[in-house]
Amino acid sequence: MNIKVGVYSSGRSISDLRLRVSIHSSESSLMEKYKLIAKIKKGVFQGLCLLSSQTVTLKQLGFPDNEGVPGSLIKEITLLQAMRHANIIKLIDVVNHQEQSSIVLVYESMETNLTSFIRIYPKVMKIPRTIKELLRQILLAVSYYHSFDIVHGGIKPANTFIDPATNTLKITDFVWPRTLFNSNTEDPNEELGFCYKAPEILVEHKQFSTAIDVWSVGCIFAEMVTQKPLFSATSEFHQLAKIFSIVGTPSEETWPGFSRIYRYLHIYSHCKPKDLRKLVPGLEPAGIDLLHKLLYMDPKGRITARQALEHVYFQN
Repeated sequence: MNIKVGVYSSGRSISDLRLRVSIHSSESSLMEKYKLIAKIKKGVFQGLCLLSSQTVTLKQLGFPDNEGVPGSLIKEITLLQAMRHANIIKLIDVVNHQEQSSIVLVYESMETNLTSFIRIYPKVMKIPRTIKELLRQILLAVSYYHSFDIVHGGIKPANTFIDPATNTLKITDFVWPRTLFNSNTEDPNEELGFCYKAPEILVEHKQFSTAIDVWSVGCIFAEMVTQKPLFSATSEFHQLAKIFSIVGTPSEETWPGFSRIYRYLHIYSHCKPKDLRKLVPGLEPAGIDLLHKLLYMDPKGRITARQALEHVYFQN
């Protein structure tokens, strides 16, 4: 019933990871191994591992009968099993459930996500050192999986979990795990909240690179400082307008070729960049400089996660 994935290569690209998947189907073993404690949200439960007495999170993902496990789900299982990092959620077990019409992913349990952490501990989030350390952990995780040419495509505070006792942060929900050598035209941010969508995804879904994750990290960085989203809208059109009003409307000088990939640019008002020091008050000058680089409009000029970790902001 468990799906066990064995990694036979340590190459730096996910394409080099050769995997063996073994599925054992037995619905009863789910209840034999895990006790459901509480429902967190639809399809997600807090549970207890009866073998280790460890608190776990169980995420049930359904799929059509007689079609087998979807390839996208196998991707997530493969990536989570292959990656080992202190700031990426650990996948403990995978259980085939209800006559193989759904899969239950069993993760290590984390007490709260960043959205709740900001709301519950507003005073803690006003400490610059806390923000710096949480951002560093996010970038460490992002830099790690980017080194395998993997794009998360859905980073946001809701799937960034924190242990309040240690301030250890872990990223989860590789719902659209993509590799750069195997990208396609689907929108990897399809269900990502508008607040964290990169502009190249909003204007042209074929744009696909690790830079989309870096933009999301920049949005989270600003939100940790102000405790509210920097960009907030209810549609893609208004989201772009919000981004343009803060970062500035793109031109051929700031984003070469932008007018060719987005034919509706003329609809928007021309805006000059606003002063981020006023929009994100309290952030030190080095932090403002890093935020500028994380939220650089042209994805080709955007800083990488590895470069961000070497920024002067983290040197003190």
